[in-house]
Amino acid sequence: MRTPTRQAPPKHRDATANTARTTTTMADDAPNTAALTGEQIQTLRTEELEQWKAQEDAADLMIPLVGRLYRQQNIVSTLFGKGLVHKNSIELIKLHNYVCKYVGKRMVTDDTLVVLTALSRHAPHARDMRIDFGRTFLLVEHLVRAVQEQTTEEAKNAKIAELGRFLDGKLANLISSLATSPSSAMTKPRDVVLYGFGRIGRLLARLLIEKSGPGVKLMLRAIVVRKGTKEDLVKRASLLRRDSVHGPFHGTIRFNEEANAFIANGNLIQVIYADGPDKCDYTQYGINDAVVIDNTGRWRDENGLGLHLKSPGVSKVILTAPAKGNIPTIVAGVNDEQIRPEHDIFSAASCTTNAIAPTLKALDEKYGVLSGHIETVHSFTNDQNLSDNYHQKERRGRSAVLNMVITETGAASAVVKCLPSLKDKLTANAIRVPTPNVSLAILNLELDPAKAKDLTVKELNTLMSKVSLNSPLMNQIDFVNSAEVASTDFVGSRAAGTVDGKATIVKGNRVVLYVWYDNEFGYSCQVVRVLQTLAGIIHTRFPDKLESNQPSHRRTTHARRRTDRDGSELTEIKQSVQRLKTQRAHVEYLRQHAERLEALVKERTQENESLRREVSALRGVEHENTTLLQRLQLLEARIASLESVCTDKRQELKAALDRLAQTEQQREQLRLEVEHVQDEARHHTEVWEREKATLQQQLQNTQTHTRAQDETLQQCKHEHRRQLEALQARHDTERVQMHEQLKRLRSDNQRQTRELQTQEDQVRKLLHTTTRQTGIIDDCDRALAAAKARNDQLERTLDSTESENKVLQERVTDLETQVAGLSASASADQRHAEREIQELQIKLMKRKERMEVLQVALREQEKSLEAVQREHAARDQARANLEDVVQDLRRRERDLQSEVSSLQLAVREATDEKCLLQDQVMTLQTQLATERTDRSKWATARLKLLAEFCDEENKLGSTLQEWLRSDRKARRGAVEISDDLDLDLDNNDADESDTSREQRSRMVYG
Repeated sequence: MRTPTRQAPPKHRDATANTARTTTTMADDAPNTAALTGEQIQTLRTEELEQWKAQEDAADLMIPLVGRLYRQQNIVSTLFGKGLVHKNSIELIKLHNYVCKYVGKRMVTDDTLVVLTALSRHAPHARDMRIDFGRTFLLVEHLVRAVQEQTTEEAKNAKIAELGRFLDGKLANLISSLATSPSSAMTKPRDVVLYGFGRIGRLLARLLIEKSGPGVKLMLRAIVVRKGTKEDLVKRASLLRRDSVHGPFHGTIRFNEEANAFIANGNLIQVIYADGPDKCDYTQYGINDAVVIDNTGRWRDENGLGLHLKSPGVSKVILTAPAKGNIPTIVAGVNDEQIRPEHDIFSAASCTTNAIAPTLKALDEKYGVLSGHIETVHSFTNDQNLSDNYHQKERRGRSAVLNMVITETGAASAVVKCLPSLKDKLTANAIRVPTPNVSLAILNLELDPAKAKDLTVKELNTLMSKVSLNSPLMNQIDFVNSAEVASTDFVGSRAAGTVDGKATIVKGNRVVLYVWYDNEFGYSCQVVRVLQTLAGIIHTRFPDKLESNQPSHRRTTHARRRTDRDGSELTEIKQSVQRLKTQRAHVEYLRQHAERLEALVKERTQENESLRREVSALRGVEHENTTLLQRLQLLEARIASLESVCTDKRQELKAALDRLAQTEQQREQLRLEVEHVQDEARHHTEVWEREKATLQQQLQNTQTHTRAQDETLQQCKHEHRRQLEALQARHDTERVQMHEQLKRLRSDNQRQTRELQTQEDQVRKLLHTTTRQTGIIDDCDRALAAAKARNDQLERTLDSTESENKVLQERVTDLETQVAGLSASASADQRHAEREIQELQIKLMKRKERMEVLQVALREQEKSLEAVQREHAARDQARANLEDVVQDLRRRERDLQSEVSSLQLAVREATDEKCLLQDQVMTLQTQLATERTDRSKWATARLKLLAEFCDEENKLGSTLQEWLRSDRKARRGAVEISDDLDLDLDNNDADESDTSREQRSRMVYG
């Protein structure tokens, strides 16, 4: 490890600093008439550049030490309350310059580096605490100067070891307090859940992720939001990654869609969807005894926030807004003592309340506040409208980006909840302005005249500066004393409020303070501090206070002020004193030299001999140094070659990763193609199913229509039979009647023949009877004509039935044609699917070949890594004295191994993906075989239905033929009956005599 060195000795730096301060003071008092010469300006330029390089070098060496203390020993490094973790070199230099302005003690990165080196090397008790290296430097400044005054490395290391042992002894006294502190009793971190993920929620997530280092006491486990679209997880992670106001997220964010979570800097954060505070069961996600931070602002009373406590796994609730009712309002640093175990719900108040309450507390404790008015110039918020629109509150409906809007604020009443002594003393109002972040609170206060007697702006600013650097409120109050600051300079400020010293106004006992505050990030930091207090996390701080034998902060500050006020006089006095000291030392030196001249002359020979031996020894040392330098150069060259080899291997691994990414893309394309084929197969199956259902419905309709026609034909047949039977029965009845009448006629004719000659009346009666018989015969003729007409109608009905049968046959023919077409299309789809399966198999073979190529490349990479390992093994002896380089190379080797492992894992995932694709192909083949079986079954059933239909049609045809044969028989029976009737009439006429026939014909036709 490198030992911190300084480019200029302390005296030279202090002299330069005194010169600079003198020049600045003269420039402030009056114009400097004595300008510097060109040589002096060049010297000053060189000195300033060398000092800057020295500070930058020291800052670069500080960064790994601060990170190692944070990761390995859980030490949070600060500088007068300002964090050093995760800072770059320029930020560290600026931080040292910043604290120099208000501490009154010049401090550079070299000083802090010495203390850091001593702690990291020789202080084993330094663990699990917050160490303020600014106050530690004030405690051990004399030891730090002793280290810096040494000229050799051995002497510096000895002094650093002495400083480390001194600090370790101081830290050992804090071990007992560490063992009994509440935070040390925590065996596992406290679970935290964010209910809501808006502006404040995302900033809280950033802060909690930032604090998830070694010895973490708070762990962000989940966020709860309402269910959104399919891209909800991606969009919320993107909002966490990018912020228009606060910049990008410092770290990496990955997704895990299976767990519905994203991983930020190694922290798996579950995303839970819920419609209400009591709709979540956190225990199913492994979350217990959690603190829920409700940053939605929707529920503000005890009943609404109490719904969170009904969810399993929740024990405490914090609201990031002013609460209603009797919920305790907590402002971190102001009234932390009100956090008691019996309370489960707390409010972190508003951003404005957090900004003004610490300043009001400091002023009230020092001077006493009698009354005052607070005006906050506030940035617009999400509840305002971009353009004019309806809003429940007055004036809030006007455009936020175009207007300054006067509105109300509850900061005055909220301050009273945490500072009861200010009850009925404050009023407040707000002005919303078109800026997205950073607000300004204007405190117009009346102080107690007795306590604030003869108060000046300088005294008030001095008080606020001291409070911001060394007080219980130093995390809440910051101080700036520049006339050039503006609102954007305070974006990302972790303080609750920053007092602007240049804007302070004091008139008698009335003061006006301007307090800047980041109403988003600064407020989120305050919420985290409340959360830490609620969880019982108390950081042990070192040093707790400065030793009494060291110069106090007040004395140092006043001395610096006197120096700044009388700079020129003090400079002249110091120069005179320095000249007197130099002259006195010179006189003393001459006296001692005169006394030693004689002794030196006597011992000249011995001294020369000793000098020769020393010269020879120095030459040997110089030779050894030259040899060591050459070996060091060889080692550096070998290290550079190793780094180049590592760089080449990293590039090769990067190329392999690129190839793997291309493979992933090809796999994704193949998966999409398989899904497309599956979708087309499903589409064809659905079309085939619909056509199948349509054909079945048509067949059912045809069968139903055929059955209806069969029933109609059966009804017609039965009706025809019934009519024929009735007609036959009627004919039989009429025939019997005719036979009876004929018998009577024969008897009458015989009687009339016998009585004709004698009885004319009987002849007339016989003629009358004959006339009646002729009418009956006419009736029989008309009945036969009606029967013939009915037969004709039945024939027409049969003809229409036959035409309908022909139509049905044509329809059946069409159905058969459609079935044939569907079979052809099904076979075509089958062939198309088979071709696609063949193409997929070809692609799988190509993919397999690519995987084999990647495996060969991986084996080559493994061989090259083994060669690198052998080279490292061969150079272990050479790297024994270069611990830092060895650690770096080992870390790079682990990175390479992790990259190889990731490549192997990617290969395994690709192999698994190939197996999945093969399973999908087999599934498609199985589905195609099933479809073939179903189609063959459907064709068989369809042919069976057609055969049954043809059988039914044949049966119907045979039935119609039988009916036609019976109809023809009925017709022939009717004809025979009519012939029989005519024959009977002819026989009756033959029995009559020719005379009577002539007489009768004359009577009838005459």
